[in-house]
Amino acid sequence: AGARWSERLRNYARMWAARRACRTADRVLAVSGAVRDYLCLRWRVAPSRIGVVPHGVEERQAEEAAPPAGESAEAGRFYFTAG
Repeated sequence: AGARWSERLRNYARMWAARRACRTADRVLAVSGAVRDYLCLRWRVAPSRIGVVPHGVEERQAEEAAPPAGESAEAGRFYFTAG
């Protein structure tokens, strides 16, 4: 019969927090091009701030998704999620 209202409210709060974190982070890593497109279209994250690093990626690909030259990842804000 569907999720209870309290669970729906918790899910909405989680989604809101994740969307806000992605919008305010200096850099966002997506696990696929489809996730990148979703973040751009639905959550209005600037494409220039999104890197794509698929699961099980080679080191070379991870380096390509790093911040542009001259930008420090250490000083930036980030949002991490796993699941």
